Amino acid sequence: MSTDASQGETRVPGPRLELPKLAHITIRRVPFEPPRHRHFTSKLSDFQEAIEFRVQTAWPLNLSTAITPVLFVGDTMLTEGKQLDKNIYTYLAFEEDELKPGAPISLAYPHTPAKLRPESRFRYEPPIDD
Repeated sequence: MSTDASQGETRVPGPRLELPKLAHITIRRVPFEPPRHRHFTSKLSDFQEAIEFRVQTAWPLNLSTAITPVLFVGDTMLTEGKQLDKNIYTYLAFEEDELKPGAPISLAYPHTPAKLRPESRFRYEPPIDD
């Protein structure tokens, strides 16, 4: 790094913020075991099951930034999730009554307004219990 004020700053490309398209989604009801914490009780301890959205993307998400993508089901933002494989992720919904049948499913950054979220061909349909 130069301290010469007449020399321009070296530009470093920022992180890739473009999100991959959703390639496939499987929705199912799953048992849920809340994480055990030593010094506090999580709100997640109220739940014994969840609606799981298993999402496959066109390419892996960039999870190395301070802000990570979330899954939107309509206006419901699903933040609880994890990576299972190179481009396969799960997101969990706990409040089933907040999920509206036919609601669009999209991958976006938290608090992205609905009109700015990428469209996908996927819509929410409640899982059928076997």
